[in-house]
Amino acid sequence: MLDVLKNQRTYALIGHGGCGKTTVAEMLLYVAGATPRLGKIEDGTTVLDYEPEEIKRRGSVQPGFATFQWEKNRHFLVDTPGDLSFSGDLGYILASVDAVLFVVDAVDGVKPLTRKLWQEVSKFRLPTIFLITKMDRDRADYQMALEGIKHQLGVKPFLQNVPIGKAESFKGVVNIVENKAYVFDANGKATETPIPGDMADEVEGLRESMMEEIAVCDESLMERYLEDPASVTLDDLLAATRKAVVCGELYPVMVASGLKCMGGQRILNAAQLFFPSPLDAPVGQKMVDGADGSAVAVSPDSPPACFVFKTQFDQFAGQLSIMRVLTGTIAPDAALFNTRSEAKERFGGILLLHGKETQPCKEPVGPGAIIAVAKLKETRTGDTLCDEKKPFTLAKPKLPEPMISYALAPAEKGDEDKVFQAMSKLLDEDVTLRLTRNEETGDMLLSG
Repeated sequence: MLDVLKNQRTYALIGHGGCGKTTVAEMLLYVAGATPRLGKIEDGTTVLDYEPEEIKRRGSVQPGFATFQWEKNRHFLVDTPGDLSFSGDLGYILASVDAVLFVVDAVDGVKPLTRKLWQEVSKFRLPTIFLITKMDRDRADYQMALEGIKHQLGVKPFLQNVPIGKAESFKGVVNIVENKAYVFDANGKATETPIPGDMADEVEGLRESMMEEIAVCDESLMERYLEDPASVTLDDLLAATRKAVVCGELYPVMVASGLKCMGGQRILNAAQLFFPSPLDAPVGQKMVDGADGSAVAVSPDSPPACFVFKTQFDQFAGQLSIMRVLTGTIAPDAALFNTRSEAKERFGGILLLHGKETQPCKEPVGPGAIIAVAKLKETRTGDTLCDEKKPFTLAKPKLPEPMISYALAPAEKGDEDKVFQAMSKLLDEDVTLRLTRNEETGDMLLSG
């Protein structure tokens, strides 16, 4: 299992509403062969935005999950809502992934909500690749978006790719690390091509800056670079870049057009190359912090522990508890202890998520896996499930406090209990909601 885990990737797509996250996610799924056609928001055919309300709004109102293979390696992808009204539990999602693909719109650039989302991501110190998307659109301005990342988000961008052309003439990228150019065909497939002559000087200057930025993060590489720059190979650069990304010292910037399927292959390659596995830590053994100040080592051989970060209701499977395997190995018939309810929960199987579809997983899964388990009776969002003999409770991220409240009243007097019962599913799905009763007026209050 160690070899599988070392090549496994678990990451979230994050960005403000309308920046093109879901379109990028659909492109990645299509390029990876996880879906037979490229889903489009305008047509209501996306894999990850499938609820009627999402199709109507043309935007995500809940996280979308996908499990797929890229180059025979398993990827777990979480597409997060970009509207703050639906992202109150973002902290739970960030605690459940190993990296972030942060999407910035080439037309609108960095917006106030982009800054707010980046502040939240920064708290978790997750390795991040910035993706400037919508490069094919009118008014697409790569330089403006890049300056926004640099000055408004306070990030020093590491230029992994730079665009060839802009707006309707966007047709490819130059990979600065590889020192190669690629153009996209009508299906988005990348083919190597000579670096355009009018970009040669710019690329040479960017490449020199890139070499220096990487060398600064690796002392041994810096010594070799200063002594003999020609001795530094591409493999050396890629290894040093990955190390710096995992440590949060470099933030690669890439470009794409999700709608035209341009750049998906390059993004997946970068995620595989630079994002950490669930076992990787900047220094030493990766640990998970407990609520009591303890910590456990992340390993498939450790006692099992899972964090339930989302609850959804499926019309066929019923309640789905969506969780990340924190450590240990989870079998389809596992029996784990809920540290909050002190109940023992027996799994009736493990499900892998792909939009609204679920697929039974017959093999044990290890750290980093995003799985769903149906019909757990005593488990809610935010709970930790673990080995009863080795109890462990994750130190949960703090969620935002409610900002507004509405009074609820039953249609008929005496039906208050029915209202409470009906609201229970909603409260399970959105952990940021609160249902209380005002002692003075007796009103039921829904706050969020």
